[in-house]
Amino acid sequence: AAIQAGEDTIATAVANGTSITFTGLGDGTTLGEGNYSITSGTLTAAVVPRAIIATIAKADYPPSAVIITAPSAVSGSEVSAVNSLNFSGLDLVDGDRIGLAIGGDFSVETSVLHATFDTDLATTVANLAADMALEDVTFSAVSMKNNIITYTGPTDGTTMTVVKIKVDNELLDDIGMTKVGSTWKSNSAAGIEYATSNHILGIGESYDKEIQLQVGTGLTSTAGSAEGSKAGVDISGTFSVLSENGVNIVNVTIDGIDGEVAVPPGSYTGTTFAKALEERINLVRSASGHQVSGVTVDFDLDAQSFKITSGTVGPESFVNINGSSNWGLSNTEQIRGNTPTITVIKQATDAEGNKLFIDLDGNETTVPPKVMPTWSPVYLDKGELTYDTFGKLVSPKEGVIYSPYDPDNGSNLLNLSVDYGKNSTQYSAPFSVLSLSQDGYPSGRLDGLGIDSSGVVRANYTNGNQVALGKLILANFANPNGLKQVGNANYVATTNSGAPVLGEAGGDGYGTIQGGALERANVDLTEELVNLITAQRNFQANAKAIETSSTLTQTIINIRG
Repeated sequence: AAIQAGEDTIATAVANGTSITFTGLGDGTTLGEGNYSITSGTLTAAVVPRAIIATIAKADYPPSAVIITAPSAVSGSEVSAVNSLNFSGLDLVDGDRIGLAIGGDFSVETSVLHATFDTDLATTVANLAADMALEDVTFSAVSMKNNIITYTGPTDGTTMTVVKIKVDNELLDDIGMTKVGSTWKSNSAAGIEYATSNHILGIGESYDKEIQLQVGTGLTSTAGSAEGSKAGVDISGTFSVLSENGVNIVNVTIDGIDGEVAVPPGSYTGTTFAKALEERINLVRSASGHQVSGVTVDFDLDAQSFKITSGTVGPESFVNINGSSNWGLSNTEQIRGNTPTITVIKQATDAEGNKLFIDLDGNETTVPPKVMPTWSPVYLDKGELTYDTFGKLVSPKEGVIYSPYDPDNGSNLLNLSVDYGKNSTQYSAPFSVLSLSQDGYPSGRLDGLGIDSSGVVRANYTNGNQVALGKLILANFANPNGLKQVGNANYVATTNSGAPVLGEAGGDGYGTIQGGALERANVDLTEELVNLITAQRNFQANAKAIETSSTLTQTIINIRG
C-alpha cells in the first residue's frame, strides 16, 4: 500500500505472500534504485531489503538520477540561454543530499556541488543556488524562487554545459537494519540496541539542553486578611482561656466557608493561642465538603493583637472573624485580597501595520513629527479612577510619575508627576449606586445587658450582635473584715481595712463575677430563727393575758347586772 501511494512512480502494487509485485509507469520510464532496474516485475529475496525500504520511504519521489539536458547552441553574440531546475516536488529528510554535476559527470568530485538537507527544502535549495552563483564561468546569473532555480548560461554564445541532478538518500540502515554477512537483519536481531542515528524515525537521537532559571519579576496577588484590635486583657505573658460565656468561641468566614471554632480552655501565650486558633480554623469544613486550608494566624506582641490571613489570593480571598473582645476579635478590620493589573503602553498601528501618531491638533496621522516641539501632549491608554461611596479617590493613591524629560539645553532633568487625588471630581455624571452588598449584621435594637465572668459589660441586640461597652473594676483590701458597713450592702474603707487595690476579675487575688445572680444573705439564720421563736412566744403570752383580763371584766359586769 505504501508503494502504491507513490503513484508518480508505481502504477500498481500487489502483495503475494512474502513478495510484492508492482509495475512502473506506463510510459516506459525506467525505475532505478540500489542494484536493480525494473519496469515491471516482482521484488524477491534477491533484492536487498534496503532497496524495498528506499522505495517505500521515497515512493512519491524516488532518488533516481535526473538528467537535465542543455538547450541547443544559440547563435549570435551577447545572448542568454536560460533554463530552470524545479525542486518543489522533493520529499527530503535530514541527511539527504542534492548533488549537481557540472558537465554531467559525478565521478569528477571537483565539478560536483552538494547541498545537504538539514532545515527545510527552501533553505537547502537556496544554499545550492548560492553555490551555483559562485560558478560564474558556467552560469552568468542564478536566482531562486519557490524552490525553483533559474540559471543563465554564458553570454558569449557558447553552448550551455550539461547539468545533472542526483539525490542521495541518508543510509537507510539507520532506521534499524544491519547487514550481517549476506543477510539484512533488524538491529535487535543483529545484537545492536539501536542505530547511532535515525533521521527518519527519530530513534537514537539525544539532546542536551541547559535551562537557566530566571528570577520572576512583577506584582503579586495579595491574600485577604482580618486584623484584630488590641486585646481587652493583658496577653503579653501567660494568660488563661476559660469556656464560660463563650469566651473561647470564634466565628469565622474564610473564602465563603462559615464555621465556629473553640479554643480549648487552658493557659496560653500570645504565640501558642495563635497557633491553636490557626490549627482549628484550618479544620473548618463547609456542608459541601470544602475545607479551609493555608490560613495563618500571627500574634503581634507590641500591638497585643492577632492577624488572620487566608491561604488564597486574589479578589475572592476574604476573611471575617468575630470573637471575644478579650482577644481583640470582636471588632476586626477586613482586607479583601487583590490581583494587580499592569497596563503596557505600546505603539499604535493601523490595519496595514503602519505606525500611528498624534499631531499638535490631536488628529491621528501616520506621518511622524519631523521636529519635536517645545512641548507635546502625552496620550496614555485608558485608565480608571476609583472612588469610594463618599466620593473620595481610592486609587491611584500616589501621584503618577513619568520618566524625567531632558531639555537638551543644559538644564536639569524635568520630573513631571500627575496627582489625581487633588481636585479630581466625579461631577460629570449624576451620582448613582452601582451595586449594593452587605457584609455585617442587619439593623437591631437593644435587647438587654450582660456581664461575663471577666467583668465585661456587653449590650445585646435583637440582630444577635454583641458590643462590649466597658469593664468592671474590682477592689481588694489587705483586711476585708476591717471595712465599715454603711447600710444597703455598702462598705467604706477604714485604716483597719487598708487602701483599696484595683484589679480585673479573674486575676490573681481577685474572684470572678457572676452576672444575673442574687447575692447570698450575710445574716445568721439560727440566731434570727431563735429571735423569731422568742418573739412569737412573747406575743402568745401577752395575747393570753389580755384574753384573761377581758374574761374577768365580762364576768364582773354580768354579776352586777
